[in-house]
Amino acid sequence: MTNMDSEKAKLNLAEIRALEPEELCRRCVAPVIPKFRGQPLQKRLQEADTLSTGQQMLFAFWSLYTYGNAGWLALCERLAHLIASDHFWASLKAACDYFQLRELRAVIVAFEALQSNSEQDTSRVAELDALLARLRPFALEEVAERVRREPSEFADVDYDAGHGI
Repeated sequence: MTNMDSEKAKLNLAEIRALEPEELCRRCVAPVIPKFRGQPLQKRLQEADTLSTGQQMLFAFWSLYTYGNAGWLALCERLAHLIASDHFWASLKAACDYFQLRELRAVIVAFEALQSNSEQDTSRVAELDALLARLRPFALEEVAERVRREPSEFADVDYDAGHGI
């Protein structure tokens, strides 16, 4: 457990309550990003096993949230080294299940199916891009709320600091 705790952001309850959703999620995921950056898939999978379930799911969501900001094709281009792996799509869907993001999961499933097809349906890609753009901010709010409800799953929480705030 100490290995997992050492990889968690250090936050107090006042920060967890006060930070905007994007900043809260960014701060929680920041300590684990260096473990994955530039690593081959097998090494990434080994590193993921050292994280708590919440951290794994937050990292998968954060990957979609940040790389998906310019749409699905941009995400695929930027993460080309990962999208061929079934694990990539499975981790995104698992994160949606964990955070109860049913609509976003459906969009992921639809794009995964479309992406595996050799012929790109540009109108369908545009439709899925629009859905992703619409769902991203709502998904972020839901994820941040889960982090606020269960902070110790995502951060090393100082429960004594900031009580009067």
